[in-house]
Amino acid sequence: MPFFLDIEMPNKRNFVNYHAIIQIGLVSSGKKLKFISNVNPGKKYLKISKYCMEFTGLTREDLENAVEFPEIYKSLKRYFFANDKIYTWGDKDAIVLNNVCDRYKIPLITNLVDYQKELMESCQLDIKPSLSSVSKTLNIETDLQLHNALTDAKLLRAVYRRVMAQPEQSKLLLREAEYKRKLKKLNSQYNDVVDFNGEMLIDITKGQKLFVI
Repeated sequence: MPFFLDIEMPNKRNFVNYHAIIQIGLVSSGKKLKFISNVNPGKKYLKISKYCMEFTGLTREDLENAVEFPEIYKSLKRYFFANDKIYTWGDKDAIVLNNVCDRYKIPLITNLVDYQKELMESCQLDIKPSLSSVSKTLNIETDLQLHNALTDAKLLRAVYRRVMAQPEQSKLLLREAEYKRKLKKLNSQYNDVVDFNGEMLIDITKGQKLFVI
């Protein structure tokens, strides 16, 4: 039975902090486990940006009143070293978690699996999709607040369930969405000669001389 994990980091706009965690959420496949906790990232990382506060809804006071990661690690240790997979979205969460483990000199978490990578391989996708874009493509309705570790973990679980229940339909929907993104990018790149229907806007052969080689 897999678990689904998400963490929030004290990021700035266009900058990812790979050495601290400010919130962690973990849910099981069923309703057995639902865990969320703010995390005190340590004195060095307590000063969080305005962007981060708006992004996560967390304040410095929230973090000062939270426990540091080793205490959370103790609470979740039995899941971190179980035979079950712990799915994350993308590779950043695993990198940050193990950087933090290393900082506190505690054993690294060994059963983390990048579900984004698994999904891209199974659906033969080239572009890394966001979790929110995948959920929309798969018609997963949610009123959850994104960038909250618990709700993001729940959304990851919902995506996993949909793909497991409807693998072929999910694959087709995701590949179609990627095709449309690629086509939109091409249309934007070549909008001086091609319209959005793929038709030539100008006759580029008109007035051309014949070159003999």
